[in-house]
Amino acid sequence: AVRGVGSGGSGRGAMKLKVNLVPAKTLKADISDVANVVIECGMGEQVLRWLAYAAVNRLAYLSGGIATSFVPKGVLTQQGALCDANAVVREVFNDG
Repeated sequence: AVRGVGSGGSGRGAMKLKVNLVPAKTLKADISDVANVVIECGMGEQVLRWLAYAAVNRLAYLSGGIATSFVPKGVLTQQGALCDANAVVREVFNDG
């Protein structure tokens, strides 16, 4: 699962999000099981599905793996609530 940082945003500037990637099998994962990547989101007009795929692709690149090594299973808020994959990034998360 992809866990974004922040909650409900209305900012109109360029966004950059720190995304925590948690193994789907263990959503209550130990901190050592969580990978973090930073995703530049532009104006945040993309949907959360895009953010999830961008985050797992960045993780694959940074770890020397192939893009299909990871598949996002969901997007969660920092509090653990499941988000609609078709929601717009800037409407769900703040910059940071």
